[in-house]
Amino acid sequence: MKKRGMKKRIERKKEGKRADKKTLKAKNEKKALFSGRELVWIGIAAIFGIISFVFLDNTVAYMLQSFKYGWLTAILSIFKPMYMIAVFGVFTLLLLWKSRRKELALPFAISLIVSAALSFVLKFIFMRERPFGLIEYIDFTSVKDYSFPSSHTMAIFAGIPILRRSTWGIKFLWITLAVITSVSRLYFSAHFLSDVIFGAVFGYIAGKIMIPAFSALRKE
Repeated sequence: MKKRGMKKRIERKKEGKRADKKTLKAKNEKKALFSGRELVWIGIAAIFGIISFVFLDNTVAYMLQSFKYGWLTAILSIFKPMYMIAVFGVFTLLLLWKSRRKELALPFAISLIVSAALSFVLKFIFMRERPFGLIEYIDFTSVKDYSFPSSHTMAIFAGIPILRRSTWGIKFLWITLAVITSVSRLYFSAHFLSDVIFGAVFGYIAGKIMIPAFSALRKE
């Protein structure tokens, strides 16, 4: 009987220690801007982006240039203009409002605007030419729009960290739009593969930073 009692006490102590470790881990994750899993994926994406920049960009661009289908071109053309990100954003804001996730609306909208603006700053720092000498202009202006990073990808990926706190349907919809938009940039030879990869990475980081920034503002 004494041995059984001792065993139970030891087991309870072990369970208590495990629970404490889990609680401490949860607290640390809350304090950290990025979780361990997020850092791993960001690191993998960044490494792949560098590999793409050095070895794959031109090969992928040439492959996709000959890969054109009428029906696919028609579908992806919907995602081509930059203002479509705003259209998708407004639609998502309405869904957030309906799903009683109003607190996500403002950080979501600001994350898209800030990341898009930041992408243009980065473009004029790196001034990378687009594939095959393609020239695009910033919407409704005669200002030349450079290749790195992809503004479409950066803006739309900025919304993902915010929408992780929304409903499953909204998350799925936005991630689907993000993937299709990114693919469309490659399909139309508007960007190299590394432009899109780093656009996604920079956008996700920008959106993630918005979360604690808005939390701090609310506390004030």
